[in-house]
Amino acid sequence: MKIPIIEDLGYLLFPNYCPGCGESLNAGEKTICTKCISQLPKTGFAREEGNRIEKLFWGRVEIEAAAAFLRFSQDGLVQRLLHALKYYEIPEIGHKLGRLFGNELAETTRIEKLDTIMPIPLHPRKMKLRGYNQSMSIAQGVSETLGIPVQQSLIRVKNNETQTRKSKYARWENVASVFDVVAPENLENKHIMIVDDVITTGSTIEAAAQTLAEIPGTKITIAALAFPMN
Repeated sequence: MKIPIIEDLGYLLFPNYCPGCGESLNAGEKTICTKCISQLPKTGFAREEGNRIEKLFWGRVEIEAAAAFLRFSQDGLVQRLLHALKYYEIPEIGHKLGRLFGNELAETTRIEKLDTIMPIPLHPRKMKLRGYNQSMSIAQGVSETLGIPVQQSLIRVKNNETQTRKSKYARWENVASVFDVVAPENLENKHIMIVDDVITTGSTIEAAAQTLAEIPGTKITIAALAFPMN
């Protein structure tokens, strides 16, 4: 049996179906089916110096490295998974994809020793409405694979408007001064990996990285689950 993909109640009523393809999960499969996992469109950026994500931040903020795990395409597999992760109360998707991403990050020698993993936070108001932070679930998956702790010292102090349909400049302006850090002295001289779900213009992560870069001795690495590619 196959259920329609992206139905408002579909994933809540049929939790044993894959959110990527709508097919029922077989014995031993959990959250995402084996077929969809095998078809994930990986970027390979973790092993590529000067990849498109790193170039996106050149001249904007100083980073050690940057990578996105998957290629995002309109109406594609990755979009369906991320839509279910954000809107259908399935944080397990983030955990699973985060663990897979962590496996790829573990294979690269480009990233020096990391001290902590820090997800992009939601504003408390949005967190209350959604019940969980999708970036936190991804970060926890990466953490489980790499054995590096997650630390949520970064907080969102401004409930900014959605970035959808905004120009590049408007996106940057929308996230200016949106982040703050709790107990910044605990992050001095630390190498921090910022984790988010999707990078588009990079404005949100840039704002977060600039906030963390104000702490003496910090190094920043950026990791996103997906990146739109033509």
